[in-house]
Amino acid sequence: MILLNIFSAIILFLLAGFAGLCILKPEMLVEWLRKQSQKSRWLQLNPFLFRSWYPAFLRFMGMVALIFVVLSVMVITGHGF
Repeated sequence: MILLNIFSAIILFLLAGFAGLCILKPEMLVEWLRKQSQKSRWLQLNPFLFRSWYPAFLRFMGMVALIFVVLSVMVITGHGF
């Protein structure tokens, strides 16, 4: 049980970091993805990557991920909803 809690904490910490990056620096992520798209065939086929609204989408998904992290921590620690 302890290992599951440690594993969950590590995953949630990484997800919270990625969510924070999506919320605070979406333009940086989009530029990095655009540079990577020249190397990856899958990213070249992705129609959403080069849209003007993609940074706003990343921000929204970052907020959704952050809400998921907060709710998961509440459930894991036993505080419930």
